[in-house]
Amino acid sequence: MPKSPNSKDLSSAENQANLTKNKSINANTFNDDESFDFFELLFTLWRKKLFIITVTLAVSLSSYFYVKQIPNNYIVEAVLFPPKFNDVIPQFNDILSVNFETNQNPKKIFYDIYKLYRRNLSSHKLQKKFLLETNLVEKFVPKSKNDERAKIDASIAFSSTMMIDYSDYEEKISIRMQTLDPYFTAEVLNKFILFIEKETIDSQREKAQKILDNQIVEVEINISSKRMVAKRRRDDQINRFEEAIIIAKSLGFERRVDATNIIQNTSQIEINTLSTPLYYIGTKALSSEISILKKRKSDDPFILGLRDLQERLALLKSINFNTIIQNAITIDQFAYPTLTPISPNRKLYFTISSFIGLFLAIFIVIIFSAYQKESLKFKKIKE
Repeated sequence: MPKSPNSKDLSSAENQANLTKNKSINANTFNDDESFDFFELLFTLWRKKLFIITVTLAVSLSSYFYVKQIPNNYIVEAVLFPPKFNDVIPQFNDILSVNFETNQNPKKIFYDIYKLYRRNLSSHKLQKKFLLETNLVEKFVPKSKNDERAKIDASIAFSSTMMIDYSDYEEKISIRMQTLDPYFTAEVLNKFILFIEKETIDSQREKAQKILDNQIVEVEINISSKRMVAKRRRDDQINRFEEAIIIAKSLGFERRVDATNIIQNTSQIEINTLSTPLYYIGTKALSSEISILKKRKSDDPFILGLRDLQERLALLKSINFNTIIQNAITIDQFAYPTLTPISPNRKLYFTISSFIGLFLAIFIVIIFSAYQKESLKFKKIKE
């Protein structure tokens, strides 16, 4: 008679069956995890197309309204070249005709002025002076109790908006300013260019004028010394004639004495060292010489080289640097307002934001779908 199975054996068999079932479920789950169904992903995205479109539009419109609030930035530019040599030195030949310190290559002088202009463009001192003279300090910095600090901050802010490019090959200067108001900035930049040119020319004129003044003083001192020496020589001549009169009176030489026989009979004295004494002229001639010398009002006609010095002095005084140094630059292009902004690029912003919104929506759908799938699997495992 067969044995009937007891309760213990039945429970053991049920546990074994449940374990086998769970293993098969887990195996199927692992197989599902390892496989990737591309068509299922596309189907999921298609089912969530309204959500994807909504998120993409929301991000794109948000970006559009944000970028629309950003003000436009513009660039104004001016182009400069060295000064034209033939137009700025109509009197330079006169300068070169005298022994003047600028007696060097004239073209080099004006290229030096151009280089000085380039240095002055970056000078914070001149930038601050420009802002003060044009009342633009408050345009670049807010009102401040510390006026000196506001001036410094304004010059720094002004300098930061300006980009200066130098081309040594083309000898060109390109000045650009980034701004929100192209009309105002173009006007400011043009004023700044002319202001720096004026400051450069004034500094060069002042330097050249000091050199010229020194030359004038030197020539005037030379003329004065020659006149003083000429007067002393005239006084010395009068003294010699007065002594000769005394000797002539003692010898009884009232008129000129012929000294030819005396010179020929003087055998013990070398002829080349012998000179006729002044008292041989006679007292009358000597008195006339003294009278004329004392009545002389000016020694200028008798000073050797004085007229040359006076000519040079007149030429130096006639030099006018206002006509010699007229330009430090040649303005090839004044700054003018542009109508096309350089930033922001709204099309680029809108395109990028649209792609970001699209990818963000797809990423959300994938994450949510994966979460639902895992939740479903967990419920199946629990059951």
